[in-house]
Amino acid sequence: MSDRPTHPFFDHPTPIPIAHQGGTTERLENTLDAFAHAVALGYRYLDVDVRVSADGVVVAFHDEDLRRLTGRPERIADLTWKELSEVELGAERAPILRLDELLDRWDEHRFLIEIKTLRAVDPLAEVLRSTSAASRVCVAAFSDRTTARLRRAIPDAAQSVGRVGTGLRWLAGLAGLGPGSGADVMHPPLRQELGPFTVTVVTERFVRSAHKAGLRVLPWTIDDPADMAHLIGLGVDGINTGSPTLLRDVLTEAGLWVGS
Repeated sequence: MSDRPTHPFFDHPTPIPIAHQGGTTERLENTLDAFAHAVALGYRYLDVDVRVSADGVVVAFHDEDLRRLTGRPERIADLTWKELSEVELGAERAPILRLDELLDRWDEHRFLIEIKTLRAVDPLAEVLRSTSAASRVCVAAFSDRTTARLRRAIPDAAQSVGRVGTGLRWLAGLAGLGPGSGADVMHPPLRQELGPFTVTVVTERFVRSAHKAGLRVLPWTIDDPADMAHLIGLGVDGINTGSPTLLRDVLTEAGLWVGS
């Protein structure tokens, strides 16, 4: 078991319900409308992706470029904040959000922040310092190089294991080996495609092994009610969903819903 103290981010009964990008099946991802919808449903935990503009502003955005949501080819990293502030997303013509504005608007909510690029780490650290938000934030990335950098740059935030670390934990099984020191949580998919095979990542053994290492398990992105119920039965610590209304209903039926 890790001797890392429990981070304030996890101050909520389990399983913690988390609205992925605000709720991707119900609203346009990473927008004010999506986050407001999740908050109105009673969600205290919001998942957000971040990138950084050409002039160092941290923004809530998933993709490397604007193509999918606007049809424009420009990369987020090549545009200034002024240029990004004039972009309209989707049919809703929603604006791109600054992370500091999001943290200030919901200053009592918890944010699971996924960093999409190594270049965003230092600007993110500055945002968390200026907003005093590290105690209510968990920082995550697929890249283990990025997660290592996050631990050095933002030690006061809750920390996630990267993709390689998650794979090692899956292989460790019940042996009690693998990552644990310096991290608080893993964000695995329930299943992973490996060539022609589909591997179930989150199993009872995986959850027990993670807990032995002091790691919480918050699977993503879970939008099927049967999968939600199965994961609750496995004892996961939270569920990251793009369907916040559905997860609320499943947790309510199980007597486990605790909203904000």
